Amino acid sequence: MEHFGVTYSKDRCRHPAPLLIVCTYLLISLILSEISSSQIQHRWISPGNAYAQPSQTTEQQRSIKYLDQDADGYIAIVIDDFGYYWDLPEVSGFIDMPWPVTISIIPGLKESHRIATAAGAAGKDVIIHMPMEALNAPPMTETRVIITGMSSKEIGDLLDWSMEELPWAVGLNNHQGSRAVIDADLMTKLGRELKPRRLFFIDSRTHPESVASDKISEAGVPAVICDVFLDRIDNPDEIKKQLTYLADLAGRQGHALGIGHVRLTTYEVLKEEIPKLEAKGIHVVRVGAYVREFYEWKY
Repeated sequence: MEHFGVTYSKDRCRHPAPLLIVCTYLLISLILSEISSSQIQHRWISPGNAYAQPSQTTEQQRSIKYLDQDADGYIAIVIDDFGYYWDLPEVSGFIDMPWPVTISIIPGLKESHRIATAAGAAGKDVIIHMPMEALNAPPMTETRVIITGMSSKEIGDLLDWSMEELPWAVGLNNHQGSRAVIDADLMTKLGRELKPRRLFFIDSRTHPESVASDKISEAGVPAVICDVFLDRIDNPDEIKKQLTYLADLAGRQGHALGIGHVRLTTYEVLKEEIPKLEAKGIHVVRVGAYVREFYEWKY
């Protein structure tokens, strides 16, 4: 019996396979449990979960075509000045809006990356609201600004930093910039730097003599001009009037682009009025699809 016991012990040492199988099974179970937990954490797509995973990659967002063939006109609506605040009803309201408004974010602000992540997760198009030098204005509070006299490398470095901050961005429009957009040399440099980065440009028309769209389009970059400012006057009746004008313009020429700001009044008017416009055949579309369809954006 004593000899048998020693022999049995040696046999167990020579045949560890059952023990290895059990250990391997336990390890795989632990790994699968961690993966499942991670997937559950990222399932919800909401600004309440600021770090949810985007529902589409930037490449998928670039390729989305969101134009119904039966519409009487198409409008793209860009909402500027995101990045300063997070806990405001208009911020979550625009991000959660069922219509594809565009979220235009100033890079480098406290909430910029958080908002970009939530907007991307909600399937919204994101663009860079790039600070640019203004005429006769107080010094800009933003730390990184496109200014006259910048070299191409400086502009390119600024774009790269902005795209790292807002990795879901598909285009760019100017924040202020009344001095920058009348500088032909600066806008030419900007266009040449936008092109390899596959970003389109929207001219916010902060100066009536802007050359931005002309010079940037000469560089082979789609350049769209804002047709209507929706909320230059922060009043519901005025915003409705401007939105009606935007829709009428789209009905006449087939498409139009409007710019508003992340304000509660603007949000409430759009929430109320967009269903009425769509009932009349004027559809709100993604800005990426808008630029692709009407300005031959190839990306």
